[in-house]
Amino acid sequence: MTNLMLRNTQGRLCFINCAETGFQGGPAPQEDLMRSIHGVDAQGRVFVGEGCLARAYEGIGWTWVGAAQ
Repeated sequence: MTNLMLRNTQGRLCFINCAETGFQGGPAPQEDLMRSIHGVDAQGRVFVGEGCLARAYEGIGWTWVGAAQ
């Protein structure tokens, strides 16, 4: 996450800490969010795991990361 946060210089990604007690409002129950990375794009589509990371890296301009899967 730190890697993505540091390279999010255009602010295209929004990071939300779902580890806080009583967190609600995510795309899945908190226990699922803590097990695997989740992301939601501008159209409301939910991505989980590797798919989420590939989309996040595309968001910072690192399109080659998703292509390497």
